[in-house]
Amino acid sequence: ACVKNSIEQIIFPSSYLIYDAKIYLFKKENLNHDPIALTEESPINPRNITGVAKLYGERELEFFKEMGIISTSLRIFRVYGPKNQDIIDRWIRSLLMGEIISVYGKEQVFDYVHAKDCALGCLQAAMVQRNGIFNIGSGVPISMKNVLQILKKFFGTKFRSRPTESEELVNYEKSYANIIKSKKSLNFIPELSIEAGITLNIEKINAFIFLRRKNFGTKKNAVV
Repeated sequence: ACVKNSIEQIIFPSSYLIYDAKIYLFKKENLNHDPIALTEESPINPRNITGVAKLYGERELEFFKEMGIISTSLRIFRVYGPKNQDIIDRWIRSLLMGEIISVYGKEQVFDYVHAKDCALGCLQAAMVQRNGIFNIGSGVPISMKNVLQILKKFFGTKFRSRPTESEELVNYEKSYANIIKSKKSLNFIPELSIEAGITLNIEKINAFIFLRRKNFGTKKNAVV
């Protein structure tokens, strides 16, 4: 159908979860280890069922490449955005509604890429039209502790948190995206820092909550 309809390119949203977790997961006694920069050449061994599905999608894309269709796989790291269900935005929703947030694994380090920058990566891939695999992330390692500090700075005395029973993790993630290839081949340059992204999300989510309460009442547990 793609050939029949003259489709020029397929862009597949893959995930960094296809990389071997043994590279970037550490025991508590090794938490001083520097975060691991994952490149497109890092060893593959899907971490979970999502990673398995994404790797299967990448393999399927090779079939289209052989048919002359430009095939681009974007290995996307941890996306956060106003309508996402990631931990950052769940915390923001809770804090805006005056709730106490549950915290665990503060020592973990991730590559958080804002939804706007993720969309930018997809747009750049469509404009440049290159075959291959490319990491889409911020290229910056961000600890959960750093995220909490940003939220505490914004919310001040309204910031309330408590450790969860599962705060003691078996493995701690410390990873981020090496985006050198994406910068060079796709002209992908992330625009939002973690501080700017969180500030934008707070503004957007606060507006959602206001409209929700205006339209459906002022229940504290209103779902946004």
